Amino acid sequence: IPIYRNGRTEDVYWTFSYSPVHGDQGAIQGVLVTCTETTKKVQDVNKLIESENRFQHLIRDATIGIIVLTGDELIVQIVNKAFGVLINQIPERIIGKRIFDVIPETEAEFRGYLDQVRSTGETIFLYDHPYFVWVDGSKREGFLNIVYQPFRDDDGQTNGVVAMCQDVTRQVISHQKLEQSEMQFNLMADNVVQMIWITDPAGMHEYYNKRWYEFTGTSKEDTAGEGWNKMFHPDDQERAWKKWRHSLSTGDIYEIEYRLLRKDGEYVWVLGRAAPVRNSDGEIIRWFGTCTDINDQKKLQQQKEEFISIASHELKTPLTSLNTSLQLLQRQMS
Repeated sequence: IPIYRNGRTEDVYWTFSYSPVHGDQGAIQGVLVTCTETTKKVQDVNKLIESENRFQHLIRDATIGIIVLTGDELIVQIVNKAFGVLINQIPERIIGKRIFDVIPETEAEFRGYLDQVRSTGETIFLYDHPYFVWVDGSKREGFLNIVYQPFRDDDGQTNGVVAMCQDVTRQVISHQKLEQSEMQFNLMADNVVQMIWITDPAGMHEYYNKRWYEFTGTSKEDTAGEGWNKMFHPDDQERAWKKWRHSLSTGDIYEIEYRLLRKDGEYVWVLGRAAPVRNSDGEIIRWFGTCTDINDQKKLQQQKEEFISIASHELKTPLTSLNTSLQLLQRQMS
């Protein structure tokens, strides 16, 4: 009943009781009306209904599978469409049924977790957990991230389980393929004669192959990040550092010859090369580099240069003497 009070019109709720009033002779002579304001009670009930509706909508529209199971037999009380998709069932058709009557093939794998939550009241998390269900006679397999948490009644007692399931099959398979690819790469990289290294976009080293550690005698900790530069000959460090910074800032190919400290304490000439690896947007996501031992070629080149220098000097002396003799002979003849 709308009532004007507190300076405004309010919707006020009442509970009315109508009772007959009897006279001395037992005849009904009137009606006794009692009324009690129940506005707060009605508002509380409405809030509860609104909360329940929001909860139902939240579950129904959630992109992850949600199901509420109660009692010892784990009866389906609430289930959303996303969970129905996971098990190939229409949600409305399984409400009121025992979950393992619906998907008996999953009982051996998951019954223990559900009973544990009901008995302990503690939440259980499962990540990348394999599962399967039968769909039209075919086995559908995948992986789930699952949260099992207790479903409590008004007294705080655990009388069921809320299960939230997210299908992560695609991510798990992609991760497995990536791991397999990395294993194949590591196997390949560890069996080549070149030293191979990989850095992040900022130039911080993330990977060296087996050949690097065998050649330098270092550990991962020794050359992590930018520790590689201390392995260069002191006379080459600044030049190599400047060249590398230029490549990082411009994306240009990195190529340089420098002397690298070998595990026996000798500096050896190597050819360092690196190229950027870009994503589909053209952004550099890492650098892939190699170091090639060119010490023998460098020594041979130095020997050739020394030989040419010596030969040139030796030839220059007799040619000069001959030229002087010819000049004296010309003067005498004149």
